Amino acid sequence: MNTLGPPAHSERPRIAAFGGAKGGVGRSTVCSEIARSLARSGSRVLCIDASLDYPSLNTQLHAEELRLDLQRVPALGTKDAHIADLIVETGYRNVWLAQISPAQKHPFVRGIETADEIMAQVHELDFDWVFIDLPPGCDTFPVSFFIAADVPILVSSPEPAAIRATTQFLRASLYQAIGFHPRAFDLQDDLLDTLDDQRIDLNRESFLRAAPSAESRKVVVETLERFETYLIVNMVREGAERDLGHVLSHALFVALGTFPRYLGSVDFEDRRWFYNRRTAGQTSSTRGEEALSSDIEHLARYINDLRPIDLKYPRPAPRSQEAHPALRIGLAQETGRNEIRQACRRLWEGYRREASISLVFSDPERRLQVADQLENTYRNILTLQSEPVTKQEIESAGRDEELREKKPTPADESGGIKKPAAGKLISSLRRQRQMTLQELSLRSHIGLKYLAAIESGDLNVLPRQVYLRGYLREISRVFGVEPDELIDQYFRFLDEP
Repeated sequence: MNTLGPPAHSERPRIAAFGGAKGGVGRSTVCSEIARSLARSGSRVLCIDASLDYPSLNTQLHAEELRLDLQRVPALGTKDAHIADLIVETGYRNVWLAQISPAQKHPFVRGIETADEIMAQVHELDFDWVFIDLPPGCDTFPVSFFIAADVPILVSSPEPAAIRATTQFLRASLYQAIGFHPRAFDLQDDLLDTLDDQRIDLNRESFLRAAPSAESRKVVVETLERFETYLIVNMVREGAERDLGHVLSHALFVALGTFPRYLGSVDFEDRRWFYNRRTAGQTSSTRGEEALSSDIEHLARYINDLRPIDLKYPRPAPRSQEAHPALRIGLAQETGRNEIRQACRRLWEGYRREASISLVFSDPERRLQVADQLENTYRNILTLQSEPVTKQEIESAGRDEELREKKPTPADESGGIKKPAAGKLISSLRRQRQMTLQELSLRSHIGLKYLAAIESGDLNVLPRQVYLRGYLREISRVFGVEPDELIDQYFRFLDEP
């Protein structure tokens, strides 16, 4: 969670800001649907449409467009103005909406309101979550919200223009974030000189090179470490684009010095279908009842409890070549060797495949240089001392579960037979990697129904053997274990009387 903004407090809402410099990447859709997912689980969520020119979040949430009489309600930035006056109900239970643009004194003219003033008012509200849908652009107003949020989330699509815009938005955020450091006021002359020397392709090295003193360089480094952001890739169309988020996060770290945690991706076809249904008014008779995709539910669970993500991807990530390879690519040091190896290979393949990643760097040749460095890192990973894997790890997991399950095979309520020892083999491997069933589903592209059946050994639901072998092979790929050994062990358990 971001530690650069105001400290978190149990009596104020948690604030997530969805930002990025490019329009059309689906920030409003992602914001509104994650809000609906959290609301369904009982959270009270306020969505703030921070656009000053073309608010649209009300169409996503089935809310009337706010119209204010500024003769009676003070405009934002004036005396006695408060964002609580802008809150309206939506078509969804536990979700409210506030729009900033109708509270401007003059249309299309930036008022005197600041993000700091609005954020201070937001902290006084009685909600569990406040989601801020930021407008595209890199100017001070949206970027200030992003820096001060508890959970700053970059939303990008896989297209090159969006990658470029996401990079520039993060550059703009780092440029302003230096002023949020606790020592910024004491060192303001040095820091102003540092910022004055930056150009539109600023990066970590340009900050450090321009800093005139050791104290100002320390402020720059600490700002990059304390500004913890997250990333969602929206509108993905194929498996390779799902991995793009890992590569983009790493590239931003290499170029700018801050390492976004990748939360996941959202499928393109699902998002287009849901958006078209809602905006076309085809769901007016069943408002609040539309289904949410598994991608959205997955992201909502992560955002509601960030601790597993923060533990899995510890920040700040060290840059030293002497540091543990897992930490250098953004993973926890306790991660298994095979998972580290797979993550490194995924990054290497992404850098080689995705030419658009060059847009993150000031020097386009940097992309292939990083790929070569990752190849060396991969060799170092192969020499790491590894925990038991492949056959030994699988047999050990199977023995542990056999000892726990020394009792007759139970029948389920429908009369079907379950083979718990077979399924516990998979669940044991999953727990060793601190992975949820939902995360395994996302990474293996296997439905939750079949994963649950595989783990419970439910013979009524398990697919035919030819498909089950394919599923087990995909699971072994995610776990980083020998597929033939896993398949043999699993079927051995199934064949036991």
